[in-house]
Amino acid sequence: MVEFPINNNYRIILLTLELMSLAFFMEIAFFFFRKFYKNKKNEYSKNIELAWAIMFISYAIAWIFYIIGDYYGYRQINLLLGYLSLSVGGMIFTYQIESNKLLNTKYGFTIFAISVFFILINSYIFFPSWIQIIASMAALPGLGIIFIYFYVLIRKIWNTYKISSIGLISGIASWIIGYIGTTDAAVSLFGGLYIRVIADILTLIGLAILGISLNIIPSVDEFLWRDKIKYIILTTKWGILLYNENFKEKRELNEFLLSGALAAVEEFIKDTLDRDSGLKVVSKGDEYYLIEQGDYVVGVFIVKEELEILKTYLRRIIREFESFFKKQLKKWTGNIEIFAPTKDLIRNIVQ
Repeated sequence: MVEFPINNNYRIILLTLELMSLAFFMEIAFFFFRKFYKNKKNEYSKNIELAWAIMFISYAIAWIFYIIGDYYGYRQINLLLGYLSLSVGGMIFTYQIESNKLLNTKYGFTIFAISVFFILINSYIFFPSWIQIIASMAALPGLGIIFIYFYVLIRKIWNTYKISSIGLISGIASWIIGYIGTTDAAVSLFGGLYIRVIADILTLIGLAILGISLNIIPSVDEFLWRDKIKYIILTTKWGILLYNENFKEKRELNEFLLSGALAAVEEFIKDTLDRDSGLKVVSKGDEYYLIEQGDYVVGVFIVKEELEILKTYLRRIIREFESFFKKQLKKWTGNIEIFAPTKDLIRNIVQ
């Protein structure tokens, strides 16, 4: 049986590890807060970033109360405050995620989180001996959403971000196992505070891996890139139109948009006569022109947002177009009908 406040030989090492965990929670929370404040483009991804910031800050606040209660006294009230912090953070997190329609969960987790919050308060008043059992439920809504969120996320990024996906899985697993290992139930089950030391180390490892992985993977906007494409245009290096398509309406562009896009291509070509400037981005109103030059053609994406993944796909379209039509492009005589298969070629890339 462990006595609190902890004053035995494990005190220093446990306190050190748990203060380090607190620092990690705070760092990841501030990382998401920074992303939230810097994101000027998209309310959708801002809400997701805010949700993660709140989740980690609620864990940090809970951790502070746990540390005070376990090492300095007034444990019951500090545990309650920690559980309430997790519960409130879980409510806000689940609501933010579910309200963005990223997951088709219809506010089920939010309703559950609110229910647990009120049960937690009532249990402290009427059934104080049940509080840890009830409190263990406080993390369930958030954990459920996290599992579903990362399942959806990893499915979308697996082919491009395999290492980061593995990092997310291992980081979340280590964090959750570590958190469970710090509970009184785990310490009692394994018969000593040594299990809490191991759990704290797992928590630190999980948070470190998670932090690195979250910093590498793209923002939520990047996963919705197909919805951002409005038009695509392919021309020769001399500005002769080879192919154009309205992605939304599955037809060619109207003359006004086409002339504007071709003007942007001509400007781009002038800029690259004497130097290789790489992909160029031109902002026009609420649209962005992504312009890239290949060996034979110039490709243009007209998009709603400037996303890195769209630049990658534009380069890929140019590369595969030139590979597919290499012979025709070398000896092209002006017949654009030979490029009719371009539509299927592009569909195979962006679907």
